[in-house]
Amino acid sequence: MKYLTVTAVIISIICVSCLSDKEKDLRSIVNHPVNIDISDTVWHRDTALSFVDFRRKYKYLSVVYLLNGCRPCYQEFINWHKKMESFTTSKDYTVLFIINGDNYKDLMSKVDEIDQVDKKYYILMDPHSKFVGKNLNIPKWIRDGSVLIDKENKIKMVGKPWVNSSMIELFNRVCVN
Repeated sequence: MKYLTVTAVIISIICVSCLSDKEKDLRSIVNHPVNIDISDTVWHRDTALSFVDFRRKYKYLSVVYLLNGCRPCYQEFINWHKKMESFTTSKDYTVLFIINGDNYKDLMSKVDEIDQVDKKYYILMDPHSKFVGKNLNIPKWIRDGSVLIDKENKIKMVGKPWVNSSMIELFNRVCVN
C-alpha cells in the first residue's frame, strides 16, 4: 500500500512538471514569429500558385505540419478539412498544410485512397525540411502540431481550434471578429 502511494505521488509530480513545461512553452511562444517562407510555390486544388500572392490574400493561417508517407498524417489532413467545415471563418483565413515531402500528386493520391475531401486548403511541399530548420526555436511538440498565425506570421494560438470550447472561443475571437 505504501509503495502504491509513493508511486502515485511520484507520477503526480511528474505530470504536474510536464504540464508546467508545456504551459511555459505556450506562454513564451505566443506572438513569436513562425518562418513559413520556405518555397515559392503553394498548391491549391492541383494548381501551383505564388507563395507571395497567397500570403497577401490571407491575414490568418492555421499552419499544420505533416509528413508525406505517414498514414496518420493523411488522416489528419482529412480531419482538418472535415472539422473546419463546421466553422464560420472570415475570407481572410485559411489553412496552410506544410508537408515534409516532395511529391504533391503522390500526397493527394494517398489522401484520396483514404477519403474524398474538398481540398479547399493550401499545401506547401517541403522536401528539404526547411520548415523545421527555420523554426528550431519553436518547441517540437508545437511545431509538429498546428499554430494559428497572423499577417506578420506571429503565433496567436497553438492547437486545433475544435478541441474544446475554449479553443473555439479563442479561434473565433482572433479570426472571426
